[in-house]
Amino acid sequence: MFSNRVEAEKIFEKMDFENIKDFDDIGFYVLPRETEGYYDIRKANEYIKKNHIENGLTEKELEMFKVK
Repeated sequence: MFSNRVEAEKIFEKMDFENIKDFDDIGFYVLPRETEGYYDIRKANEYIKKNHIENGLTEKELEMFKVK
């Protein structure tokens, strides 16, 4: 999907979740890492809003939303 991890993370951080009307249509957001990982953007967005995060998620935080 993306050529590298840094590019994908920059896009993830800039996504405007406020304007996405139906998360069910989107499903999971994919970030390529050593192996492809699927992340639940609905839960990640709730976490970002609840904790007032402005600079994106850390690697450790992102792992909380990885779909096993």
